[in-house]
Amino acid sequence: FPSPDNDEFGNKEFANKINQLGKDGWQLVDVESSMKDGTTSKRIYFLKRKN
Repeated sequence: FPSPDNDEFGNKEFANKINQLGKDGWQLVDVESSMKDGTTSKRIYFLKRKN
């Protein structure tokens, strides 16, 4: 899922959602940055279900 803004590290709600996904059995496997004009415009988080 994409981050809601470019400040997810300071966004407590976003951090809580990521932590809840981990508790629900999801594992973060990758983070990709989307660039526009040389600046990160958003990050896309890739998760998979733990077996």
